[in-house]
Amino acid sequence: MNRKKKAPLLFLLAVVLLALYVVIESVNLNPLYREGAFFWGLVLSVFLLIITFLRNGALFQMRQENGDNPFGAFRLTVPRWTIVSFLVIWGFILVMSVISSPLISWNAYRNQLGQPEIKTFSDDMQAVDLSQVPIVDRDLAYNLANKKLGERPGLGSQAVLGEPTIQQVNGELVWVVPLYHSGFFKWITNLEGTPGYIVVSATNVNDVTYVEDYPIKYQPNGYFFDNLTRYVRFTSSLFQGITDYSFELDDSGQPYWVVTTYRNRAGFSLPEATGAVVINATTGQWERYTLETIPDWV
Repeated sequence: MNRKKKAPLLFLLAVVLLALYVVIESVNLNPLYREGAFFWGLVLSVFLLIITFLRNGALFQMRQENGDNPFGAFRLTVPRWTIVSFLVIWGFILVMSVISSPLISWNAYRNQLGQPEIKTFSDDMQAVDLSQVPIVDRDLAYNLANKKLGERPGLGSQAVLGEPTIQQVNGELVWVVPLYHSGFFKWITNLEGTPGYIVVSATNVNDVTYVEDYPIKYQPNGYFFDNLTRYVRFTSSLFQGITDYSFELDDSGQPYWVVTTYRNRAGFSLPEATGAVVINATTGQWERYTLETIPDWV
């Protein structure tokens, strides 16, 4: 097969492999973020290698160091334009990484702290409601939720506990613990989601409630497009920085995933929150909010 016939196949193979990488890794495609810049550097490098191969018949060329001397030493060489192109691509990423360092962008790091405000201590302090003083920490909340999970016959083999999140629901301070699929085969047989979540009071060790009315379809350890990161990336944030996935309830008990969106203030560093994407953990319906419009229950 000559090089002209190989070209479409090579480019098609590269596109397919890169697309799979994007889907599997849920890559941010914005080159202004570190992972996005690395991805586009990888894309350009792959196509650069393909073009080099198609033009020269090989990625490397064998040259004699002593002219026509048949006994002269041979060495491998790479076309100069290929080397220069590689240096430009990865040099840009390296320069951006250096610019992102505190040594170069010290002023941006300092400005992120903001200006100090002088206030009266007593004006900012509020009386503590003794009935809402938390006595249950994260580890205890997890153990209490695990005990409640064990009280449900058969449920313990289907689901495992996620990370507890502390929050206020209807004025009460609680830990909320989502249930995740315990494995691939449990996911494939329960595509509608895991059966709910567990609420542990942060102020009363005896107040533990299992809520099964709301299946948790989208999960951090989910598969394919039930995976939370992948779902958020491809539905709402393909070119947006996302971080801090938090499982939260609205005042009606409906579970949501709250994902913080951010931008970088100095190259690839100094992330600054810009808002949040709120995803219904059951239906997948999502809404994007700015810092000013985020719902009060978040």
